[in-house]
Amino acid sequence: MSSPDTSAERTEAATPKRLLDARAKGDVPRSRELDTAFSLVVGAAALALLGPGFARSLQAAAVRLWSLPRATALDQRTLAPALLDAILDAVLLIAPFLALMFVIAFAGPALMGGLIFTSPKLDPKRLDPIKGIGRMFSLRALGELLKSIAKVVFFSGAAWLIGAASLDAFMALGRMPLAQAMDTSFAIVFRLLLALAAVMVVIAACDMPWQRFQHAKKLRMTRDEVKRERRESEGSPETRARQRGEQMRVSRGQMLLAVPGASVVITNPTHYAVALRYRDGDAEPIVVAKGADEIALRIRAIAVESGVRVFEAPPLARALFRHLRLGEAVRPELWQAVAQVLAFVIQLDAAVSRSRVASAAGEPRRPWPIPPSASQLEVPPELGDEAVE
Repeated sequence: MSSPDTSAERTEAATPKRLLDARAKGDVPRSRELDTAFSLVVGAAALALLGPGFARSLQAAAVRLWSLPRATALDQRTLAPALLDAILDAVLLIAPFLALMFVIAFAGPALMGGLIFTSPKLDPKRLDPIKGIGRMFSLRALGELLKSIAKVVFFSGAAWLIGAASLDAFMALGRMPLAQAMDTSFAIVFRLLLALAAVMVVIAACDMPWQRFQHAKKLRMTRDEVKRERRESEGSPETRARQRGEQMRVSRGQMLLAVPGASVVITNPTHYAVALRYRDGDAEPIVVAKGADEIALRIRAIAVESGVRVFEAPPLARALFRHLRLGEAVRPELWQAVAQVLAFVIQLDAAVSRSRVASAAGEPRRPWPIPPSASQLEVPPELGDEAVE
């Protein structure tokens, strides 16, 4: 991550790289209020599901404990195992609830920022007393203090309201049978837990945007840091230019290797050259190489050396060069013109073969095929020179 630059104003949002670096160090937005609210809500739901059965089991355990025979209660040898059994019963009763809350304690932080396992937060070098004192008297610390005061006030208010509404039932617990008293106690505790969870949800809903804002503000960057990071990730303009040049050189070399396998090279005659490949079974001809000026001359030279026919058709060559990419099939608008060129090349190759056979046999040569004229190789206006500004 870029080092802090305190001399410049931090007005730029954090880049993806800075956010990833911060996350790798465990620096993500967190809301303790969200964790607490999640725990309270899940705890209330678990209590609603498990509470009635828990209350009945607890009642049965209490009945067993208080129904011990007098001799057992007064004998240390029998009292200790009885108490141990009661403790084990209580542990087994609350074990599912405790296990659920243990899982929630780890799942809560994942709601905001996700789970992160990292060690930089434990670095002893981070334990700077001077910075710690500074954080105690910072604006962030003041906000946390006000938030804590608000939580105490709202929690106290919610507890007072629930307590006032349940005061008569609470005072009557001593006169109720055990089963009714436990059900009433469970109802009071559950209402109190729901009230606290509702208050905590409201506080968490207000705290989450604030924590995200504080985290984004802390990771803001200066313009110089953004530029420096971009240079480090992308390289200097000179380096990028060299990389592009190398990529073009490699691509050009691969393209020129495809010229010997072409069916025909259509030229301008020297400024443009486009090599087309068409084999039996192909749906349409494919552009395997194209170039202008020096590259066009190299394509033409390789074609001559490889025995590939070179056909001069300036308008058609310019249209193919400007409107087709490497590996792209010839557009339907140019099929007729390209088909005439390919037909002429095929006829010319056949005529050359017949001429060789006739020469060997002493027979007269047949007339050579006539190449298509420029007027026959029509190029649509939208693909011709007049379509190019």
